[in-house]
Amino acid sequence: MNYALISKVIGDRDRGKLREGARRLAKMAHKYGIPITWAMAADTARTLAKDLTAWHNESGDEPLLMVDIKPLWDASWQHHVARGQAPRDASTQTQNGARGPGPAGRALPIGIETEYLAEHLVNMREKLPKFITAEWGKLTRAMPWAEPGTAGAVWKHHVLLHALEKAGFQCLWGYHHENAETDNGAPFGCFYPSAEQHNFSAPSADGIVGIPYQSPPIENVRAALLNDTPLQQLNIYLENCAWNRWLGYVEHINALEVAELGEETLERLDAYFAHVADAETMKVVPLPEMVRDYRTNCQRTEPTFLLYRQGTGECATAKKAVFYYDAECQLTFTEGTMEPVEMKNYVSPRGDAAIDGAEYHLPKITQLLPTRQRSELRIALTLESTKAMPYGVAIWGDHGGLRLAKSNAEAVAWIGEHLLFARLALQPGNNAFEIILTI
Repeated sequence: MNYALISKVIGDRDRGKLREGARRLAKMAHKYGIPITWAMAADTARTLAKDLTAWHNESGDEPLLMVDIKPLWDASWQHHVARGQAPRDASTQTQNGARGPGPAGRALPIGIETEYLAEHLVNMREKLPKFITAEWGKLTRAMPWAEPGTAGAVWKHHVLLHALEKAGFQCLWGYHHENAETDNGAPFGCFYPSAEQHNFSAPSADGIVGIPYQSPPIENVRAALLNDTPLQQLNIYLENCAWNRWLGYVEHINALEVAELGEETLERLDAYFAHVADAETMKVVPLPEMVRDYRTNCQRTEPTFLLYRQGTGECATAKKAVFYYDAECQLTFTEGTMEPVEMKNYVSPRGDAAIDGAEYHLPKITQLLPTRQRSELRIALTLESTKAMPYGVAIWGDHGGLRLAKSNAEAVAWIGEHLLFARLALQPGNNAFEIILTI
């Protein structure tokens, strides 16, 4: 499993504390051979340039350029406001370019909106690569050794992906897959974003790799360390390596938070880094190397599974949950239920309203017939769907010792002793599938 540690070093205030936290984090991580990818704005690169140059030469640290395109984006859209034709709020233009409401919820007439939105997007396609190149130029004036590769952003759009690729970058870091304002619907791990919608996975690989802000949802570093949450989350991913061909783990630790940690939490962070370094199946790398490895080994968004046991401690016997995504969909299952409880559809979502790809009326199994004959287990199932769509079912239980003999499913995968997963391609109407397992 690839592991990348990222630290955000952004802040106009408390730059002394920012530098203190960065140095403290670097000293601790480097002691265990862990390189850090430093996420910074171009204007603040000079603050840590001397330190980062030394850390790059000694420990392989790399910079990551944080790009804020929102001011430029809004200024372009306000050009239309001056012409008296467009809504005043640029944020009303939805992330995937679909129609957005004008002032007080009013939508522009379709013809006018289409015309001005198209003009706005063309303008951004021309301006953003130059803007990104200029921002990278500011960073390299402080660190001439830096090579373009990794960028990050809070506010994203598919035009930003196009601009980054044109400017020579290979990835976009900062995806919050459950953030309704920016990235809701995006996969929880690395993926190839769609050229039409930044938070959807693409059917085929493109140039930019989407990188999660952090693999575990940790908001407060101090509280997480005191509860051993980072260690628990990392171990979950390590366990999931067994049924994934490629798996990445992105850790984010804010340098300002490290500057405020007390002695006890610093000791816990030190012990955690020791655990990271000692993990046999872990490949600790800077983020650019993780991205190169993904692009080399994954020709499209890699099918990825995460099995969690819901609850910890005394509640550890609670139901299990499996999270899955690939190039066409994202599915969530809970133990005992064959159909997914949640789904994001990247291929055929519900029309213009599908900002996040969520499907709310999921196909159900109308018939299930498992039969055993000597050394053979035959599972026949029928599902009814209102449209063509990607799908999947979870057959819970231990199917160890069995192998796939025949199936008309897209793919069948074993998730350890927990379940058998069948990836399906549904057509409108009744869909019949058969999975034959044998010893």
